[in-house]
Amino acid sequence: MYVGLEAAASHIRRYDETLVPGLLRTKDYAFAVYHHRTEISFENRDRLVEIRLPRQSLLTRRLPAAPTLEVIIHEAALLRIVGSRETMAEQLRHPQQLGTTPLVSVRVLPHATGLHPLPLPGHSSCSASRPATGRLQSRRYRPGCMVESDDR
Repeated sequence: MYVGLEAAASHIRRYDETLVPGLLRTKDYAFAVYHHRTEISFENRDRLVEIRLPRQSLLTRRLPAAPTLEVIIHEAALLRIVGSRETMAEQLRHPQQLGTTPLVSVRVLPHATGLHPLPLPGHSSCSASRPATGRLQSRRYRPGCMVESDDR
């Protein structure tokens, strides 16, 4: 369901404090995230990564226009080693490269700022303009909860 919301969005906002968000993950980092999921078979882990990585193409698509992406990543997510040190080095360079495009903004929330107002491991907001009505439709998602609003 969320992948559909993401694909239709004209603007995506994401906050993560535990891991790098999926739209910014390298293949090796994504594999390392699933490596410790023992309830999922090795075959299914590979399949999950291969399904999720193509989502990143929406950041460079032409039609419909690529959404803007604003991401805040807590410093802890960047200090946590997922996979090997080489995997983390590659992963840390990846958002920097994406952040040079005008539609992608990546910011780091330092430890020193204390607790973020959203005391959740992750939070997303996807917004899409409705061309026929000119209305903005927003959908906020966090695990187990989705809120829709239709702003006029």
